[in-house]
Amino acid sequence: MEVAALASLYSIAIIVIMVVSIIKVFGIAKSRGDITRKKFVFLVTALAAVGGIVVFLLPDGYALLFDKYLSDFE
Repeated sequence: MEVAALASLYSIAIIVIMVVSIIKVFGIAKSRGDITRKKFVFLVTALAAVGGIVVFLLPDGYALLFDKYLSDFE
């Protein structure tokens, strides 16, 4: 596998773990009454959208980075 593909897979795994963990924290805050249900839904939706955008754009960013700047080292 290409280095950029491995790097993006690793980063995608980290992002997914981070998003799931933050959603669990939001769930705990909601159950304690620190945030309302409306705010919980908004935060989870926004977090999922941003995580999805990052995961979608990340492979292209890594490919650009490795092809443009690190191609001299191969």
